[in-house]
Amino acid sequence: MRAIHHCETCDFRLPYCVRTDRRFCGQRCRVWWYRNPGCKRPDLSPRNWGQPEPPSKAQPKTFAEALHALAETRRYAAELEATAKQRQRVAEEGHQRISALRDAATASNLRLRTERDELKDKLDEAKRQLSKRVETDHQLSMLRQADADLVVKHAEEVRMRATREAEISSRYEHLSRQNAGLLQARDELHRRAMTAERTLTERDNELKLHRQNLAAAERAHQEVHSIAASNSRSLQSEKERRVAAERRIEHLTHELDRLAQESQGTNLTGEHADLFGMRDDILNAELHDVRLHRDEAIAERERLSARILHLMAPGQYLEHAAAAGYDLTKDPLIRIKREEVLIEHRLAEWQESNNMRRRARRLDPEQTLDEQAYAAALSFRWKQINHPHLRRKQKPRWVAVGFLLDGDSESYLMTLAQDRIEDMRKRLATT
Repeated sequence: MRAIHHCETCDFRLPYCVRTDRRFCGQRCRVWWYRNPGCKRPDLSPRNWGQPEPPSKAQPKTFAEALHALAETRRYAAELEATAKQRQRVAEEGHQRISALRDAATASNLRLRTERDELKDKLDEAKRQLSKRVETDHQLSMLRQADADLVVKHAEEVRMRATREAEISSRYEHLSRQNAGLLQARDELHRRAMTAERTLTERDNELKLHRQNLAAAERAHQEVHSIAASNSRSLQSEKERRVAAERRIEHLTHELDRLAQESQGTNLTGEHADLFGMRDDILNAELHDVRLHRDEAIAERERLSARILHLMAPGQYLEHAAAAGYDLTKDPLIRIKREEVLIEHRLAEWQESNNMRRRARRLDPEQTLDEQAYAAALSFRWKQINHPHLRRKQKPRWVAVGFLLDGDSESYLMTLAQDRIEDMRKRLATT
């Protein structure tokens, strides 16, 4: 009797009319075997399914074998029914999570609208302050005009004094009896001149003070405009993220509804099972994106608050920088350190909540965020000077002692700070 041969890929029986050394039943099985050597096709191989043989093959010979086959069939049907119930329960949980995500998106939208209204009120208040500064400028011009008039009067008084002194000198011999009165008049004129000079000095100081106030007002106006622009960009970015999240949630909802309707009429296939398995991954990715968006919004709000606080009350470190002629608003390392301080504060809270040794640094409530970032940046630069890294061949050097290193060292410090921020974010993301 001729031997029976099967396809090495799908295990189907080969017909007798082919060659005895044939290994595959068709072109698709041959290509599969070449691409996946040693692996059976899971979509066609009946030996890997774990299902009972069809009723037309291997009919039981005895009543006991028939009972055993019936028990196996019932067990397999019970497993299928349990699997279907479990997947239906998973689908219901997915609907509940989607509802929760929708509620969270709605709350986030309301919160963003509230913040936008608050920032709009702040912008109106800044505009009113700017109008007051314009009025101050007008008053300053009036004071300048008054100072010019006072200078003219002082010049006239000086000329009058010179004329009177000349007359007194020419008539000194003839007016000896009036000498005492003339001396008193001269002293009085001198006293008035000194008083006028002191008045001019005071006016000059006041004019200098008004100029400083005007420069501060201009800086405040520019800062308010930059804050408004940053807030507008943040609101636009949050709006785009929210729309993208709603679209993804709507697409996922349609897919789950379609799969639920199909699962009511027929049994779940392997493809539907894969889709239901992907559902948790998609939801976890959506939750991760929402958390990232929330953290970015909180960080942006903290940066705006710090800038407003910087505008109203600079603090001791900022006064030190201003005294040294150092503009920290143009330092990129301070912006990175501001973000690092916020991330490290979140890491410290996570360590404390998990009863771990708290090695991360918390925010100092008695200092502003800009002050802490400024101190961290300066400390970071001094550490590099005190103990340079061996991986760098060139030693760091000061461009401005205490405030700024050379270009390569500054780039290296910013790279180290970015790596530390990414490492802390990964530690927080694993939780």
